[in-house]
Formats: sequence, C-alpha cells, structure tokens
Amino acid sequence: MAGKLEFLVNWKGYGYEENSWVSERDINALQLISQFYCDHPGAPCCIHATHFASMNFHAGLPIP
Repeated sequence: MAGKLEFLVNWKGYGYEENSWVSERDINALQLISQFYCDHPGAPCCIHATHFASMNFHAGLPIP
C-alpha cells in the first residue's frame, strides 16, 4: 500500500511462503510491534515519500 507503513508478518504455525505484508492499522498486536521497535530501534515508524529513496533495503527471498 503506497505511503502506508506495513509489517511483514510471519504467521505462527505457517511456513515462510505464507508470510504477508499487513498494514499497521490492521495489526492488533501492540506488544509485538513494541518489541519489534525495541529490537530494531532504527526501523522507521512512519514513511514519508521524501525519505523513501534514502532507505536501505537488503535482498530478501526471490519473487517467483
């Protein structure tokens, strides 16, 4: 979703192929989100189009 913060969700009990991007507003797991930001203090908590180009991305799984 353009311009909206999303999290890559690893669903408990499912394989990596079931991982999916979920909008922040659709996640009802505040404790998990808080833990994510504690573990990754540099992670963006909001996305501005002007900053998107400066974000560092690393290679993930290949898209089929």
